[in-house]
Amino acid sequence: MGLKLRQAVGTLPDLFRDPYDLPRVVELYDALSTWRPIEGLYALMVGGLDAGAQEELARLTRQPVDVDALAALPEGTLGRGYVDFLERHGLAHDYYLQAYPPSRATVEANWVMHRFAKTHDFHHVLLGASADLPDEIGLQVFNILNFGEPFGAASVVALPFVMFRYGQRRRTLRAVARLARAARRIDNVFLFPWEHHYATPVTALRARFGLPADGLLPPSR
Repeated sequence: MGLKLRQAVGTLPDLFRDPYDLPRVVELYDALSTWRPIEGLYALMVGGLDAGAQEELARLTRQPVDVDALAALPEGTLGRGYVDFLERHGLAHDYYLQAYPPSRATVEANWVMHRFAKTHDFHHVLLGASADLPDEIGLQVFNILNFGEPFGAASVVALPFVMFRYGQRRRTLRAVARLARAARRIDNVFLFPWEHHYATPVTALRARFGLPADGLLPPSR
């Protein structure tokens, strides 16, 4: 489909006023995600896998998230933690796609982009990161350093402006520093088969990745 230049440019006035206006952010990502260089960067995220491993990860990605089934899992499991995270922050499991509905076709046409949209909040649960702005910025930095997600670079570039715009400078820098260190030390979380571990205790998953049992970040205040 190529770069949707007019759509991308149309988001910029709102994003200069509010860089984390989610519907406009997703609209911008949608405009850029079909540009061949971005598609190539997404392909690199799974470039180390052979064809069979890529197909298996794509198959898992196409499995829908059954929120009711996850909510029925015991407390402390990944699936239950995911549902609790969504409820705590007032989010739907596909809020990213609901924010700008036309992006659904773009995401579902590329399984790597689809997987990123689907599994992003499992990364929140693993790392103990909230959906508050400082942790979200930190997680975007984690994304580019740990598994090469291309739009994470935008958060690195925009970090000074975002801190000026929203405040919380110390907490933001602390989240970025901790998540950046973790990104370089732990295995690639994007390639992990989260769908096989919904019933696994989060503490066990954190141990598997070499993370503290209570998560990488302290609770939000």
